[in-house]
Amino acid sequence: MIDLQKILSFPGFKNWGIKNLNEQYYLLIISFLVGGIAGLASHFMKASANLVKNNVLKIVGFEYFNLLFFIFPLIGILIVILIMRFGMKQVFRHGIVTTLYAIAKEKSIMGIKTVFGPLITAAITAAFGGSAGVEGPAVASGSAVGSQIAQKFRLNQKHTSLMLACGATGAMAGSLNAPITGLIFTLEVLMLDLTAYSVLPLLGASISGVLVAKIMFGGDYLISVRLIEGFEVADIPFFILLGIITGLVSVYFNRSFWYIEKLFKKVRNYWYRFIIGGAVLGLMIFCIPALYGEGYHTINLILQGNYEQIFSHNPFFNSTDSLWIFFFLLTGLVFFKVIATSLTLVAGGVGGVVAPSLFTGATLGFTIAMALNTFAEIEVNPVQFTLLGMSGVFAGILFAPLTAIFLIAELTGGYTLMVPLMIVVIISYLMVRIYVKHSIYTRQLAERKQLLTHNKDQVILHYMNIQEILENDFIQILPQSTLGEVVKAIQRSRRNIFPVVDSKQHLKGVVYMDHIRHIIFNEKLYEKVRVEQLMNNVMTYIDIKDYMETVMEKFSSSQAWNLPVLDEGKYVGFLSRSAVYSKYRDIMVSFSDE
Repeated sequence: MIDLQKILSFPGFKNWGIKNLNEQYYLLIISFLVGGIAGLASHFMKASANLVKNNVLKIVGFEYFNLLFFIFPLIGILIVILIMRFGMKQVFRHGIVTTLYAIAKEKSIMGIKTVFGPLITAAITAAFGGSAGVEGPAVASGSAVGSQIAQKFRLNQKHTSLMLACGATGAMAGSLNAPITGLIFTLEVLMLDLTAYSVLPLLGASISGVLVAKIMFGGDYLISVRLIEGFEVADIPFFILLGIITGLVSVYFNRSFWYIEKLFKKVRNYWYRFIIGGAVLGLMIFCIPALYGEGYHTINLILQGNYEQIFSHNPFFNSTDSLWIFFFLLTGLVFFKVIATSLTLVAGGVGGVVAPSLFTGATLGFTIAMALNTFAEIEVNPVQFTLLGMSGVFAGILFAPLTAIFLIAELTGGYTLMVPLMIVVIISYLMVRIYVKHSIYTRQLAERKQLLTHNKDQVILHYMNIQEILENDFIQILPQSTLGEVVKAIQRSRRNIFPVVDSKQHLKGVVYMDHIRHIIFNEKLYEKVRVEQLMNNVMTYIDIKDYMETVMEKFSSSQAWNLPVLDEGKYVGFLSRSAVYSKYRDIMVSFSDE
């Protein structure tokens, strides 16, 4: 395996950069490096997956073609399981969730396995026809590249988070061949704030990601379409209708995805999940071959007007024989893609939902256009509706309206549809937010209170660490100690709080000097009164593993100025409200200086 640690050993550049460049230029240069590597890796993964997939389908004769639709996805998922379980010994699932978790709870530190793991496993899943996209794993891999390079250059947490975001930007931009989309995706989905400090490195990573992909692979567009015709004002009511329907389908997609995920969590053995999920997936793809793979081939068939080829490999009936059959199959694609994607992932495959969301939106938009043109005798542009459907469902599933708008604008080479895109995306997004609180990427983290958002207060708390503000210069006393011993401790201490611990460091209580001030000069009580008679029981304490949000809640509910900190039940120190707020203000000032 490639040793990324050695590749990134640039001590000469690192020392020169620190001495000769200001921080902004130094980070900008590193961002170009991060974006270029991430863009190259993501586009290579996509190109290799397509190459393998195209060659796999040429192995045997056409008469066995449909049988391969059942077999190949299972082979791909099986290979992925073997690689993860017995090769890398690490399971990769939702790539973007991994990145969000690293930002929120791992100080943006991602391991070297996350650089290569998602690339390899997602490429194999997609290459053998797994019904999932590769963009999410590409983002995870690119983010890990940024994190690894930041660690190699020994950047602080804030700069490491920025380089991680640069890796995600470069990967998304290189994968989709859409630089603005890559940048906006990072801001919306990874929830990074756009500041003067972050905008240039993110732009640099996006540019380098796309340029490297273009130079190395030619930068093929995922979607082959260039719009010339503008939209008709008379079609605005139908755009509104499309926005409503894409919003409802996005709700269906979200809920179906999580329902299947929750259902298969009950199956503990991963081999059983592979057998059950893989068998159902194979059967679905065998019956509806258009569900095979990411779905970009079908999208391009629709956009190019080759409608008859969408279901050309259907084993049971020819969709061109009846308009109603064709319409029925199209509707099936809209609702079955999420099931196929979910089964691919729960069975053991690795992939994302970017491509499936675009596929679902494309087939939905085209189906609506076809219904209006054929059954309602209302003439609308099928290509426009296909693209608008893609943007509406993408925005509703990923909770990324701006990304959805600029993705379609960039992929079509212009802003002809900007107004309809805005209409559809806004309505779809608002519809989804009524019924779904969190996106596919954020729901799991939100349920575990591990989600970092654009809330500035939460962001600042994220950068705080209990161990950095822990105070442990308090004199400890035993429960059986006498008042006289407490007085001696008071004489030696700069504090007015004394934790009471037993021989195993378990916290038994706290003695406050203010509470015993009236007896500390009564020498007659020095040998009579014990600490266990003087101490106060601890009603509220902080666990060393608590998140800072929890710490703040405990300070607020207890109204205490100092709270003890325990590690597995053992006393380790105190947190003071003043120290917490002082650290909070320092971080807030550092953000304001960007």
